[in-house]
Parts: sequence; structure tokens; C-alpha cells
Amino acid sequence: MMWELFQVPTRDQSSAEFSTLWTLKGFFVFLSKYLQLQFDMPQHKIQQYVALVGIVGFACGVACGSFTMRKFRLDGRKAAMWVAACSLFAACLSFANANVGCKNVIGEIGQQGLRTNFTFNSCDKSCGCDEAPLYPVCDSLGNAFYSPCHAGCPLEGKLFNVYHQQEAASMTPVFANCSCAAGDHVVSRENCHNPDCDTKFSIFFAFQAIGAFFGGMAVVPGMLIILRSVKPEHRSVSLGFNGFVVSLFATLPSPVFWGKIYDMSCLHWPRFCGDRTGACQLYDLDELRVRTHLIYGTIRIISLLSDIWVIYWAKGLKLMDDTVKEDESDSADSKPGVDEGERKVSIGRKHSRKPTLPEAEIIAFEEEGHNRTL
Repeated sequence: MMWELFQVPTRDQSSAEFSTLWTLKGFFVFLSKYLQLQFDMPQHKIQQYVALVGIVGFACGVACGSFTMRKFRLDGRKAAMWVAACSLFAACLSFANANVGCKNVIGEIGQQGLRTNFTFNSCDKSCGCDEAPLYPVCDSLGNAFYSPCHAGCPLEGKLFNVYHQQEAASMTPVFANCSCAAGDHVVSRENCHNPDCDTKFSIFFAFQAIGAFFGGMAVVPGMLIILRSVKPEHRSVSLGFNGFVVSLFATLPSPVFWGKIYDMSCLHWPRFCGDRTGACQLYDLDELRVRTHLIYGTIRIISLLSDIWVIYWAKGLKLMDDTVKEDESDSADSKPGVDEGERKVSIGRKHSRKPTLPEAEIIAFEEEGHNRTL
């Protein structure tokens, strides 16, 4: 049975699905981290956008793909070409996102580290900020500091206000009387915000929503090709085997693969307790953005080779034949006038037909009995 499944040419649709999920699984695992680094957005806002734009866009794409399959009766090569076109458009949007980025405080701190060999010193030598964790802050003029300690801020007493009193709802930590800060000697993460990042953030998610929509439109045709390309008695095994292969070779190793891509763009690995290396703190954001989206789009383009193979072998593959038969039976049941007329004609024919020999004897016997009673 398994050998018969491998002999089906259109089973390469599973290869295309494997390549697509290889890119999607790991990419979306690190998507929230990417957005936080690239656009300096808080996690709660990122999760709202991911849920609203990504999931809703994908669901709408699946519904639209189902409607398209039923409306235009896409069979064989037409359905395979539809899947390939949707995948190609989603890949192109990934290449477009490689150009969507902005300058933020994380990138600026990383550039400072490259100039100073990642030796971040405070203007106040008495602060002792060697062990201070990364928490970028800026003064009123936009000058960035690795942490409030590096800005010369006292981290205790009345001069350390955990939250700004006038903007308590925003929950923005504010540090006052910082000796290295210009202007009013106050630093805060809020001063680092770049309005251009909001615009680029919206553009990025617009591309993501469109890509998720087109990706969803290819789900139903692709699944029908996988199911209809094998015999009916093998469909359950085919679907289960497809899920097994995708989970084993795409879902599990994909986050590891994408984690390595992020590590390749790391600029600074902090060390704790001697030689122990911690998590990466600073990234080359331009390199990370370009590398991530180029690899994502390239793998999607490579998966198109399997789609082209499926287009060649999908000639004559029927995907909607059962639906057509059901529609014809439903349309016949929806015409009661015709059925009643046919029923009346059949009843009239039953009464008008010539009686057979046994029936003629019975009729003659009844007529003779009736005459005798008279």
C-alpha cells in the first residue's frame, strides 16, 4: 500500500506542502521576537496584530479558496496552477518585506557596540555598570544608552521613579537626575520611540495579511489534490502519512533551523559566571531582516518546482466530480412539479396497460359472478 502511494506522481504536492510548512513553522515561532527587534514594539501589541492579521487573513483565504473551487469547478491542472500562483504571490510578498525596516534603539546600541568593541562605559566611572542588563533608554534629545546605569542614573531613592507620575497609564519607567543625559537629565524608553517604525510596522503587517490570505487560498485545492490522486481505500492512509512526514521533517526541525539563522546575525553574546554564554542581546537588524526574508522567499520559490511537477501530472485529475453528481441529484429533487407529472404519467400507464393472462381470467370470473347475482 505504501509503495503505491509513493508511485503517484501528484504526491509531490506533499513535497510542496512540506517545503512551505518548513518555512512557516519556524518563521512564525520567531516572528514576535523579530517584530520586537525590528520595530521596537511591545509584546502585547505584537500578539494582537499576529492574531488579528495572520489568523483572520489565513481563515478568510481558506474560505475564499473553497468558494473558488466550487464556483469555477477547478479540476486537475487548473487547481494545481491555482496553488502554484498563490504560493508564488506569497513568496513575492516575503521578498517585499525584506525592504520594510526602520532605525530603532536596538540597532543604534548595536552600532555603538561595533564602534567600541562592545565595551559600554558610563560617563560616571563610579557607577560600575559592567554587570548591568540590557535595557535601552534615551534622553530628551534621543541619545541612546545601553541601560539607565550607563546613563549615570541613580537606581535607588526618590530619583528613581518606576513609573512616570503624569503618565501612569502608559507604565513607562522614567529615570531622573542622570549625569550622562542631556537636557533635563531624564531618560526613558519612551524617548527612544521612532514614529517611522509605526508606519513600517503597519506596512509589514499589510504584506503579512495579504500573504496569509493567498496562502490560505491554496489550502483546499492542495488538500484535494493529495486526496484525489490516490485510490479511495488509500486516502485515510495517505492523509495520515502526509501529516506524519510533515510533523517529523518540517514541524520539529524548522524552529532549530530558524534559530540558527537568528544566531548568525547576532552581534553580542553576553557572558555570565565566567565562560558561560547567555542569550544574544544585540543583532545586526539589517542583516537579520534581509537574511530572514530572502531565505523564506527562496524556500517558497524552490517549493514551486514541486508545484510545476504536479501541474504536469495533474491532467485529467477529477476533483469536483462527486460534487457535480450531488448537485445534479439535488437539482432533480428540487423540482416537485416534474416529479408529480412523471408520477401521474407512470400511474396512468399502469392503469392503461393491457392485463396479463392471469389478470384477464380473474376479471372474467368476477364479471361472470356479477351476472349470476343479477
